[in-house]
Amino acid sequence: YFLISNEMSFSIFPAAVLESTLKAAQFFGLLNMMLMLWFTMAFLDVKQNVSWAYRMLQSVFLVPAGLLLALPFVSYQAMGKVISDAGLVVILSIIISGIFVWIKGYRPARFFIPAWGFFLLGGIIYALNFKGLFPYPFIGNNAAQAGSAIEMLFLSIAIADRVKYLVDQLKLKEMKRQKQIQDLEHNFLLAEERERKRIASILHDS
Repeated sequence: YFLISNEMSFSIFPAAVLESTLKAAQFFGLLNMMLMLWFTMAFLDVKQNVSWAYRMLQSVFLVPAGLLLALPFVSYQAMGKVISDAGLVVILSIIISGIFVWIKGYRPARFFIPAWGFFLLGGIIYALNFKGLFPYPFIGNNAAQAGSAIEMLFLSIAIADRVKYLVDQLKLKEMKRQKQIQDLEHNFLLAEERERKRIASILHDS
């Protein structure tokens, strides 16, 4: 995908198949958007934490899925304009979901938000550079890759944090279960003692 998007594939693929390689870049871009949305829903457990955000992500998921189906029938240039807008919508939906899940108290979202923030920043700089609006071409040309690299770093930390969070949740559930067992044992002993006293009282009266 990066070979094609940075025009490095032009020297590899013959001109006759250039149009199809550009279409391949769009295919992978759309597929990537769908995977990003799926990953967000799974990682943040959005369905349990913020139900409206889950519905929003599901709706946004239909956008790249629909474009993927339309890809063979739309020209590369026309699809390119739509894909860039769709990508922005996807990233903003992911960041918004992460913010609200974090507000809800889901700890792993604290690393998830900056990860996608850097990814979005890299994409914006790359787009500005592509339009000639960014003053540093070297940074602009590599902004998307740099943003993705920083995103991967933060997501790695986020995944480790999520594993720790899940382990902590399991420990908390185990502690609650142990306390429930102890409470049941205590109530059983109290009930047993009351029954002994009742029987003793009946025998004494008899």
